[in-house]
Amino acid sequence: MEMERNLNQTLEPLNGSIDAIGSGKRLISIDLLRGVAIFFMTIIHTWTNVMDLTVFGSIDIANVNIFVAILGVLLFTLGHSRSLFLFLSAIIHQFNFLKAVEKGRNHENLLVKNLVKGLLMYALGLIRESIFNPWHGVLYLYPIRVWTGVDPDGLLNSLVQSQWQGMYLFETLQIIGLALIFITLTNYVFVKIRKMKRHVKNFLFYAVFAILAFTFLFATPFMQVRISEIVGWDITIGGYFNPFSENKEKFTRLIWYAIAGLEEPIFPNFFCVCLGCIFGYRLTQPNTDKHIARRWSLFALGLIMIGLHYWIFVEHLSFSLWFRVSPVWFLLINQGLYILYVCLFMRLFEFRKSADLYKYARNSTFLRRWGLLALSVYMLQLLDIYPRKLFTMITGMDFITHGKANMLWACILMVVAAFYFEVILRLWEKSGFLYLIILLPFLPILAIFPKTRAMITWNNAKKIAQENNFVFSFEWIVIFITKTISMVFSFLFGIVDVILWVIISNKRENTTGWKVFLKRATATWKNITFSRIKVEKSLYGVEPYIFIEHELKSRLEVSV
Repeated sequence: MEMERNLNQTLEPLNGSIDAIGSGKRLISIDLLRGVAIFFMTIIHTWTNVMDLTVFGSIDIANVNIFVAILGVLLFTLGHSRSLFLFLSAIIHQFNFLKAVEKGRNHENLLVKNLVKGLLMYALGLIRESIFNPWHGVLYLYPIRVWTGVDPDGLLNSLVQSQWQGMYLFETLQIIGLALIFITLTNYVFVKIRKMKRHVKNFLFYAVFAILAFTFLFATPFMQVRISEIVGWDITIGGYFNPFSENKEKFTRLIWYAIAGLEEPIFPNFFCVCLGCIFGYRLTQPNTDKHIARRWSLFALGLIMIGLHYWIFVEHLSFSLWFRVSPVWFLLINQGLYILYVCLFMRLFEFRKSADLYKYARNSTFLRRWGLLALSVYMLQLLDIYPRKLFTMITGMDFITHGKANMLWACILMVVAAFYFEVILRLWEKSGFLYLIILLPFLPILAIFPKTRAMITWNNAKKIAQENNFVFSFEWIVIFITKTISMVFSFLFGIVDVILWVIISNKRENTTGWKVFLKRATATWKNITFSRIKVEKSLYGVEPYIFIEHELKSRLEVSV
């Protein structure tokens, strides 16, 4: 019996370990700020798509109204909110990994799951930049060229042959995927270190990630110069569509642009990842309280001061609106501001005993909705081409070609984009919305069969979709594929464990391991094939989904 209990623990499969949308309990402030990041990134992308940005080249900064200047700085920093999203993602991944280990989850299974998920996110990033990119993706350029009548006959073939090279543009999804792999591997190493006192281990963790953070940041100029010399052109300003000198460059170019290319390379953006790891690690400690917000706010102010000093004395006040990779000084200042945002929200709500979390959850529903489906919003930003086409047809003005509109129309289209994507998210919120769209074309065919005719009504179809809790989104795809592949690896590891167990056990106990494994395998298979990823309605309604227990001495314990 003792052997069976031990083997049960060894062979325990992943049981839906990915934090599906709505499963588990989350920090409201983190999801709120994720929503802020993806919201401003989306609407400002629409604004830049239609705005004539050349007008900014002739602005006399000395005569700009102070309020307009403040608004411009705010929108500029929020428009570069991808580093905020990366910082928040690192906090979440770090926090989830350590909390899962504390709850007794097998860290080998966690390693496999997160590696698979990271690679999947990276692959989605490649697909997004080649097909779904809202500037040069195949699905973006195809309708534009059809509408403008530019070479409609050979259009699709030419797009597929050339635009796939957009995958070398290293953007948010790729770096989040690699960041998840980086966080998982480093944490796996620290989890394996068992014979070290807790305070020594904590100090070592903070020291290692702090050194890594500033190495990734300040080594950036050197890495950019060296890799540009290797590649043969300045990769910080473009070149990902350049022809290949040899076949192996089709692979090596992925590596070079990931390290120091466009738009969000490892150098310097893993600086944000490492700081997020430190912050997330700190949240898992038993003495987490309101003082963490105060201390990190002081640290954030220090980053801002260092950034200003670097800008003034190293960069000599050099500034450009059009940078594609965040300069060192800007990333220091921007990251300092983002840390202040996180600390402010958590100090006002999660760390305050008198905070009304029910009211907080209710009032933040609008932005949290964007944060919870951030992956789908990011993948589908190209859909803003359709309201722009509609406004082109209504007004006769050109909102399709980049850089044609004035400030007033650009702001109007920005508001339209916010409303447009909000409508899409609210429809997505309704369980089975896209499932019904897929089902509708088959209704006439199914209706000819007597046994199914009674079921083919709108209400029944909607009811079936709701009962299955099926929402087709990119979040769902990542969850389902990662879960399935990690289960396969769980099978393989389980078989290895059983074989080793049989080898070292007595002959009369040889069959026990296989019985336990087959029982687990059967349960796992049913879980893969018949379960559905549920989306709880409470996420989008007034019910809160965070539960925080304030203990003595303002200690905070967060369950995710």
